[in-house]
Amino acid sequence: MNLKLLQLLLDNRRPDGKARSRVEAAAKDGDETTIYLYDPIVGSRMLADLFGYVCAQEMVPAIDGVKDGTLVLRVNCPGGDVFAMQAIMNALRAASDRGVKLVGQVDGVAASAATGILAVCDEVVMGAGTQYMIHNSQGMAIGDKNEQIGRAHV
Repeated sequence: MNLKLLQLLLDNRRPDGKARSRVEAAAKDGDETTIYLYDPIVGSRMLADLFGYVCAQEMVPAIDGVKDGTLVLRVNCPGGDVFAMQAIMNALRAASDRGVKLVGQVDGVAASAATGILAVCDEVVMGAGTQYMIHNSQGMAIGDKNEQIGRAHV
């Protein structure tokens, strides 16, 4: 990456240095805790900090902080990194094992990795006009000039 571009991104971070994601908006109201998943899910804190996305390094501690009651996960997310999704799902499973009730609430769109996260919830509520998008897995393979497509190596 161009160093000038990287410096521009760093200069445009929030003055308080906090990520722009909605994870910081976790709120507790009695026995109900709300966490917002309102941004794309990325695999690193650097991307989350620079672009205001959500990463497992933010979500997992927020989820682990819920010890009892109900956790409402409000979602408006296009999806993202599958390994970050798995970490978030495992944190939700651990919360459920502690007796926390998990409620997923779709506020706009839940797509791709966000639907995997919602699949762990005990209950999913969708508002009027919202969307829940599931797609087939995507993958990619990379090789060198010796790799042959469609032929078995003998």
